[in-house]
Amino acid sequence: MLAFPTIEQLSYHLLVIILPIVWYLLVSKEEISQRKKLISNFSFILFMMLVLTMVHPIEMGEGFYYDLKVVPILLAFVYGELSTNILLTVILIGDKYFLIGNAFYINILNYTIAAAIILILKNKLVTLTFKKKWKIIMGVYWLCAFTRVLYVFITDRITQLPFILVYTFTTWGALFIVISMVQYNEEKILNQNKIQMAERINVVSQLAASVAHEVRNPMTSVKGFLQLIYDDHNLSEKQRKYIEISLEELGRTETIISDYLSMAKPVSKEEENHLDITAELRGVMEIMTSYTNNHNIIIDAVIPNNLHCKGKRNEFKQAMINMMKNSVEAMNGNGILAVRAYALGEKIYIEIEDNGIGMTSKQVKQLGTPYYSTKDKGTGIGLTLVYRIIRDMKGEISVVSKKGQGTMFRITLAKV
Repeated sequence: MLAFPTIEQLSYHLLVIILPIVWYLLVSKEEISQRKKLISNFSFILFMMLVLTMVHPIEMGEGFYYDLKVVPILLAFVYGELSTNILLTVILIGDKYFLIGNAFYINILNYTIAAAIILILKNKLVTLTFKKKWKIIMGVYWLCAFTRVLYVFITDRITQLPFILVYTFTTWGALFIVISMVQYNEEKILNQNKIQMAERINVVSQLAASVAHEVRNPMTSVKGFLQLIYDDHNLSEKQRKYIEISLEELGRTETIISDYLSMAKPVSKEEENHLDITAELRGVMEIMTSYTNNHNIIIDAVIPNNLHCKGKRNEFKQAMINMMKNSVEAMNGNGILAVRAYALGEKIYIEIEDNGIGMTSKQVKQLGTPYYSTKDKGTGIGLTLVYRIIRDMKGEISVVSKKGQGTMFRITLAKV
């Protein structure tokens, strides 16, 4: 008769799972973007959790070992980078191989199934609410648990069933606790970033309102006098060229000041009402066609019917045009601008993707910040306006980008 594992054994596994995460969340101030790298505090914590669970497994007969290693594995797949997932999975498989137990193949089957399902769903997980994300994780977890119970019946080890049930629900509890803590921390960081962004925008808005008007008036006078001088027939070609350059630069300066004033002005008086996302996006596609043609860019748009939300029509259209222009300029010609819209649950997602120069994680983090632009002559105001408009619509913007491969902006809006 097999001895039932003691409370101390289960407590040990719970502690080595929960305490490292508690330490990480309390002590480490790691950003979400850094967390997704292989060399990070988060990856190190997951590695420690995995090793500590595997060095003292609960043995239930020859070749049958149980621990809570599924917790760091699932955490890595949901919140970590692909390289972290692969490293932890290789360590797991190596551990099982050297143990050479009867349960080796069933464990490989379990984690292969789990890894395949989560990798397929990984990109979608970031767009889901915690409740829906948790349902998917639990679906994968209980599928693995079912195969474990099935294997017990197949190998005629029914005496292990009571422990397996305790072990399964204990693991489920640990998984729920650590994922809830990581998710809460992630949402807290995102909310803090939103508050900081709003404060920056407010400061720049006040600065723009006080400075732009003072600059605009004398600049208009200078531009008028230059135009009068340009009409003088006694000017040489060289002088005319200099005046043309000056007028062009003044025109560009006027555009920048207009952008600042647009950001500084209060929210438009246009009433927020029912917004037909489908119709507005298709209208923007028509506007953008000539612009993309001039830059040798192909538009690949998938915009289904019946997408509706609450918002201001003109502001939404301005935001979409600004984002698509940025994507076109990032490709420097001969690229593809992909625009996809779809509904998922209670949310509408709009994805604008290019295969341009891409950005580093540091650049992505600063997007939407006033004065910040990845373009040589950019002010960063256009994208700041986009973030403000989407925020006023109670929406969110997430960015996925890789240097040299392109960028995807994903806008999330509430469906009506």
